[in-house]
Amino acid sequence: MGGIICVDKRKSLRYLPPVLNFAKAYAIIAANGIKKKIKEIKPTLPPDTTLEVSFDRSNYIKAAIYEVYKTLVIALILVTIIIYLFLGNIRALIVPLIALPVSLISTFLSIYIFGFSINLFTLMALVLAIGIVVDGLKI
Repeated sequence: MGGIICVDKRKSLRYLPPVLNFAKAYAIIAANGIKKKIKEIKPTLPPDTTLEVSFDRSNYIKAAIYEVYKTLVIALILVTIIIYLFLGNIRALIVPLIALPVSLISTFLSIYIFGFSINLFTLMALVLAIGIVVDGLKI
């Protein structure tokens, strides 16, 4: 989250410092908590005063998570179609339909066990890993 700027009718600005994520804090949870708190505070503000979030990093993270889901679905559909078209055998589809979810579950399990957080770098690595698994399944 970025800083919070308060503006009243006289165009005076008050800037509240940004909320920083600490090692164990999650950006989306922190952003939702701050937005909820702003809704609670707004009725107590003087008239003609607004309270807004100036920058919200959680929007980018939500978009990145959506893109990972989209990449996964597209990869699974393409692999299924390509394997069926070239091999013409439904039994050959069982391997990629099992291997891709198993690899993703093991990836998230490893992330959890080693205490990593899911951030933009992790999501980028996950998309690359999906590509590697899909490329390996086509053989």
